[in-house]
Amino acid sequence: MAGHHAREPVGMWACVEIIRDLLANRGEPNYRRWISNLEIWVIPCLNPDGYDYVLESARKFPWWRKNLRDNNGDGLFEPELDGVDLNRNYDFNWKTGGSDRPFTWFYRGKKPASEAEVRAVAKLAERQRFSLAVDFHSFGEMVMYPWVGELEPPDAPLLQKLAEEVALRLTRTNDGNHYRVVPLNGKVGQSACWLYARFRTLAFIIEAGPEYFPEWPLARTIARQQLSAVHYLLNRMLRARLDGQVVEARTGRPLPAMIQLERDFSPVVAPTRCDSLYGRFFRLVAPGKYRITAMLDGYESISVGPVLVTDKEPTFVRIKLKRLAAN
Repeated sequence: MAGHHAREPVGMWACVEIIRDLLANRGEPNYRRWISNLEIWVIPCLNPDGYDYVLESARKFPWWRKNLRDNNGDGLFEPELDGVDLNRNYDFNWKTGGSDRPFTWFYRGKKPASEAEVRAVAKLAERQRFSLAVDFHSFGEMVMYPWVGELEPPDAPLLQKLAEEVALRLTRTNDGNHYRVVPLNGKVGQSACWLYARFRTLAFIIEAGPEYFPEWPLARTIARQQLSAVHYLLNRMLRARLDGQVVEARTGRPLPAMIQLERDFSPVVAPTRCDSLYGRFFRLVAPGKYRITAMLDGYESISVGPVLVTDKEPTFVRIKLKRLAAN
């Protein structure tokens, strides 16, 4: 996704390039594998009102960052008073990030998820429970991942490894070096930290390009360059991954169980949960052996494994839970 911040169009153009790329090449073998085996969602512009304001006021004030929330409720849009920074509005460490002053660039809103744009992302993420996510921003030419300033994520080595691989595929404009890799501040209500904490989504922010508004030829080059990173992540989604299903032992009915791997617990990161419709779960992991525990109220917990996950393809596990005997 892109466009949390109105003055950052390069990420929005990158999302459009992703859509064009997938459609134009959908007959090619790699693209067929991605489209046949994955659900790929693209949100090119999360803040259309703010972006529209930037376009309308380009000659006067192109630096607008927030949405167009009428903070004082007077029915008028006043840049010196209004707007919420959407990427400080997510419900993860909301109070410790951003600002509580409406006139600042980083105003976090009156409460977590106060903004319709953020609630739309939350609703989609709740339904889809994404395995991986990229949020495009600009600028800075770096790849950011969860997190510092909070308890270390259980998936810290994998998050850092994926960020490093993405950075290797992106080139800085002025010196030709690779993008930098930087951990996010876990004390800020940002999309990537929220997605990881709430759904165990391996989420990243890519700060694309060396400025907010590069000239169009350079802007398109930067946008198209992001395809290399996206292709890597799509391929990675088809390799070392735990796929599973939890069902009731007697009836085979899918169960919305909680899934825990060894040394996987965190008080600030939610466990993986199976979806309620199919009882399925998906976890991108490093290659290795894993012991998997499935838990659900009213059922006996069970651990299976060690299950071998290779770097070649996903590994499927089916777990059956027995109901607890009635007292």
